[in-house]
Amino acid sequence: MNDSDLELSVRRAVAETAAIHVSQVQKSQVLRDHLGLDSIDLMELIFLLERQFQIKLKRSDFIEVLGKNPGQATVSEVTELVRGKLG
Repeated sequence: MNDSDLELSVRRAVAETAAIHVSQVQKSQVLRDHLGLDSIDLMELIFLLERQFQIKLKRSDFIEVLGKNPGQATVSEVTELVRGKLG
């Protein structure tokens, strides 16, 4: 999967979780502050990304890799986290 396909797939997953159109999801947006995802939404997003990419993600991955809680991550940072899990 190339970089633009990966980015679009993550943006689609975020959009689905936030119940908005993918065009409204920008890579610089923060999941909680800009997109309004609460803790339940974040868990849903993690499960969706796991299924979509056949990877395992934990809340602690966000803290260990990004140094922040999932809600404080940007869409771009989530994409990088997924990229790292894909190898």
